[in-house]
Amino acid sequence: MPEDHESEQVPVFLGKATGKRFGARDLFLASHTVVVMMAITIVETRLKDILLSKMRPDLSNNLSASLFEGYGPLGSFSARIDLAFAFGLIEPHIRADLRTLKDIRNAFAHSATMRHLNDKEIDHLFQKFKQYKKAKSNLELLQIKLAEVLTALWDGDADQAKIMGMFFPSDPAPKP
Repeated sequence: MPEDHESEQVPVFLGKATGKRFGARDLFLASHTVVVMMAITIVETRLKDILLSKMRPDLSNNLSASLFEGYGPLGSFSARIDLAFAFGLIEPHIRADLRTLKDIRNAFAHSATMRHLNDKEIDHLFQKFKQYKKAKSNLELLQIKLAEVLTALWDGDADQAKIMGMFFPSDPAPKP
């Protein structure tokens, strides 16, 4: 697809902050970012809740915040994954999947450009999953991995993991 948005036969929007023109393809790519960020944030929050459930019941809100926010020792997704694994709260394969999901989230979060789930820079992260060659698309693989991880984090309750369905379009767009 050409980079020149003026050649697109779709509505074009002008970004107020940058003056850059955004077309429908840009909005579609933004939806990938939103899906990845929101879905993996749910996973990260669930992991935080599991860790909190293993801590003192009288843990103050201030101490909890100093542990889990900002530069606290559990302020990063990576630290939470490793601590959950160290305490035996997650299995090795779930740890590996969580670390890959973290890397995918970070690739979207720290990109200066719009990303698509099948971009080369993103695709190589999906190749870390064992089911990579079996999935029809990276979107499908993301759905599978999120469902597996959330089911594990909810102690096998697949119904809880189904909340992820609200984030995924039923008909993903083709590769860019």
